[in-house]
Amino acid sequence: MHDHDHGSEEEHSHHGIDESELFHLDIHRAIDELGKYAIEIDLSSDKGIPKDKIKCLIEQSMRESTENCMLNGADMVGHTKSILMCKNGNIMSSLVDTNLPIEIKDNVEGDMI
Repeated sequence: MHDHDHGSEEEHSHHGIDESELFHLDIHRAIDELGKYAIEIDLSSDKGIPKDKIKCLIEQSMRESTENCMLNGADMVGHTKSILMCKNGNIMSSLVDTNLPIEIKDNVEGDMI
């Protein structure tokens, strides 16, 4: 199932992706016949955001996205990944099975982001 199976190309947002990157994604999809999906979220706060809340948001988003793909006709979801980048470091997350815990690698110093 491909992201372009659900409507015209104009219905999809490609903010920040240039023509060559879109072409590369189309070639990759055609070769492996798998869909690729991405979301970019920008968060900001003058006071900072507690790291535990961010981790909960990441886990919830990853699980719901993966489960929704399956509910909407995906044959399989092989791997769901996320990366949070900030000036203090990054948090990388990986999900391969919604029945298993998400693997999180956190190298952000402190309890606030």
